Amino acid sequence: MTDSSSAFSAAEQGLGYIYQARFALLKVLDLPEDGAVYIERNDDVEFVATNAGVSLASLKHKAPGDRLSDLSVDFWKSVRIWIKYYKASGMEASDARFLLFSTASISPNSFLTLFTGVQADDGTRAEVAANILAQSQSREIAKVKSELDGLTAEETRDFYGRITIFPAAPRINEIPMLVDQRLRTVRREFRVALFERLEGWWTDTVIKLLSGERKKPIKVQEVSDKLAALADEYRADNLPITFRNRHPDGKIDALNDPRIFVEQLRVLDLPA
Repeated sequence: MTDSSSAFSAAEQGLGYIYQARFALLKVLDLPEDGAVYIERNDDVEFVATNAGVSLASLKHKAPGDRLSDLSVDFWKSVRIWIKYYKASGMEASDARFLLFSTASISPNSFLTLFTGVQADDGTRAEVAANILAQSQSREIAKVKSELDGLTAEETRDFYGRITIFPAAPRINEIPMLVDQRLRTVRREFRVALFERLEGWWTDTVIKLLSGERKKPIKVQEVSDKLAALADEYRADNLPITFRNRHPDGKIDALNDPRIFVEQLRVLDLPA
């Protein structure tokens, strides 16, 4: 598309869908290996840990300069999704946490700052949220009010206490650099190529999951194993398979360079 500012442009929405998979890959690299990931099941991304419950994550890739405010639909739509899961999973007995990752910042005076990790009492969150909801005439937010009406005061406090907002999350084009920082055991000159191959495999795996071809979640251990296998191809004493049919410029005297001679034998599967 040549004009992303067109009235018919869906550039930001398109980036939002691609962002889900790329951001999930980044987070998987930081998770314990006994965890698993779902894409577009109960939320945009769902992180499942063996002993630490479930984290439902809403991901929002917004236009540069966007801000979250008290009545931001991004927040309240996510709240509505989370309330339904909270009720279905046992409410106070639920092991769920609810996360909002947004590339937008939060307006300085917004009550949403109470959800950013600062020490805020759950009762304060619930009370201020109720006051904000009471001021809104939005039909979308009215649906949230209806869902919340089914909770007791204690359940409402418990629900809001499970929410964390991560503003100013990395944008989609910043993620490769952040992945690069997690590949310190790989030689720097090979990291871009390795990331491209890892993301290609990851994207194919996500497509299989979304299309129903794959029924099970993506295990973190699978990602670790794939990363290890790819990194192994870029060892100093091993040529990546993608380079085996390439020929260097100029002439090479293989007879006077035993390393090249041994490599040729290895590619031909001959004894050295």
